[in-house]
Amino acid sequence: MDADAAARIAELEARVRQQDEHLRERDAQIATQQAQLNALEARIAAMQRRIFGRSSEIFNDPNQQAIDFGFGASGPFVDAAATAEVTAATTTDADDAELDAQTRPARRGRDRARRGLYLREIVVAERIVDVPASARVGSDGTPLRQIAEEVSERLDYIPGHYRRERIIRPIYGKPFADDEPRVVAPPPSFLVAKGLPTDALAIQVLVSKYADHLPLYRQSVIAERAGVALSRSTLCGWVKAVCERLAPIWEAIGTEVRSGRYVHLDDTPIRVLAPGGCDIGRMWFYAVPDAVQVRFAPSRAGCWPLDALADYQGWVVSDAYAGHNALFRDGQRRSAGCWVHVRRRFWHLRKLEPEALAMVRRIMGLYRIESVLRTTGADEATIRERRRTESLPRINEIRHHLDRLARTVLPKSPLGQAVFYPLGFWDALTAYVTTGFLPIDNNLAEREIRPLAIGRKNYMFLGSGEDGGGDWAAIAYSVIGSCRLNGLDPVRYLTDIAPFLTNDRFRDYATITPRAWAARQRSVAAA
Repeated sequence: MDADAAARIAELEARVRQQDEHLRERDAQIATQQAQLNALEARIAAMQRRIFGRSSEIFNDPNQQAIDFGFGASGPFVDAAATAEVTAATTTDADDAELDAQTRPARRGRDRARRGLYLREIVVAERIVDVPASARVGSDGTPLRQIAEEVSERLDYIPGHYRRERIIRPIYGKPFADDEPRVVAPPPSFLVAKGLPTDALAIQVLVSKYADHLPLYRQSVIAERAGVALSRSTLCGWVKAVCERLAPIWEAIGTEVRSGRYVHLDDTPIRVLAPGGCDIGRMWFYAVPDAVQVRFAPSRAGCWPLDALADYQGWVVSDAYAGHNALFRDGQRRSAGCWVHVRRRFWHLRKLEPEALAMVRRIMGLYRIESVLRTTGADEATIRERRRTESLPRINEIRHHLDRLARTVLPKSPLGQAVFYPLGFWDALTAYVTTGFLPIDNNLAEREIRPLAIGRKNYMFLGSGEDGGGDWAAIAYSVIGSCRLNGLDPVRYLTDIAPFLTNDRFRDYATITPRAWAARQRSVAAA
């Protein structure tokens, strides 16, 4: 081979290598752009789901009955089995329809039973609809006698109305004897010491705003329709007065929350009136199964939960927010994670990524175990043993697939973010398996946030944080939320404890919290 041919071959080989390198760069660029496209599509799908879709995360798995709780001979760590599971992981709208068909009859049954219970407790007013006397004559002209009656019921409503309560205090003394003392009863005490409302009206305003989500301006309009002029500033003063009376109850609820072995922690933003506009404050929720304390803070800094739980020693159930890390540095508190936050990230991708649907199915296996334990009323020792023998192998399987996916997915892709999220606080996620009392998720705190989330869509912002608007809302949501957790009507509860709140000598507020009041009612009913 002459020199020219060798040079030509070398030139062509160099050109081929250059083209190969160029193709590899193009492939890498295409892969990056495809990942960015997938991320944008996921964001668009999330926005469409938020606007048009349903928020429920109930999952109907047609393969649920085929899950092997014993982890058969192939084992949970066989890649071929995992690949087959991912390949079969598909979902359609028919799944949602089937789910609705399964859940609606049970819901209707519960609604009918609940409606019957309510109707039995309501006062009955009888209305007789009779035929005229001329029609109560037989064909032979003799009068007919009533032999039976046909009874039906309807639910009636009497619109609420205002009335003027005139308080008269007789004065006793001797006529025309100015040197003799006069005797008169002391004036009754009210939640709003100086003002128009009785306790019933002040409580109604508070509950309407924070339980029924009626802003004060709407309540003012409703009162005006009834012929009563109540300005928003007047109603705001009433809310302030009642919340100040409830502050000791709020403190006692906080003591109840911090006395448990674990506490749920979560927060949510809230707009607060400020000079020149609105600031974004935070409502921090600290909850146990029968009590919730809400605290207002101007920011989401980790110092706020650390201050609220400074004397607390136990488990804190929360998400992986970095601001919570300060709680666990001194070893006084221990972290328990939330599997709902893990599931939610995969749930949003289940129709885009087969791997995400497969992961949702694995996580739902954990929830099915918890559902069985809850419905059977298992004790703590049984729960701990069942979690060790049934939940722990499933968690190990989930970790195996997370590690497998972590080696292949891009960290910044939607699936990558869902995969790396649980790996970042795995010890906290698996803590519940080692106990028989820790919950699997932080759903309790999220449920308590829901009323506030509905309310802020109606009143849009709270009063100035500097003037105490955030603190008033925190007190009201704490008391009303604790009533809800204990099955108490907040109006009736606040009416019952109002005499204690207006008694300046009463100090034992721990005995009239919603938890204590519900226990008292149960003991009276059992007697």
